[in-house]
Amino acid sequence: MPEFKPLRPGELKIELPPEIDAGLQFIGVIRTPWPTPSDCPKNSAERKDVEAKIEVSPLFAPGLKDIALFDHLIALYCLTSHDVI
Repeated sequence: MPEFKPLRPGELKIELPPEIDAGLQFIGVIRTPWPTPSDCPKNSAERKDVEAKIEVSPLFAPGLKDIALFDHLIALYCLTSHDVI
């Protein structure tokens, strides 16, 4: 195992789950009003007033402690049905 520098102020070290999802670690889910991906409108004009909610796993929540200090964020997501994750 490589040696790492000591944690900096505000950093936390966590143990990740043993399983890996396709080489990524999913840290939450996105909730929308549509029950399946096929129900989601293809035209963005049809969903401009709809809000989605990003739910982050409690394990990763400390990493978002100072998120209000930023004016935007980028969420990478995988479109799949809810029963896969």
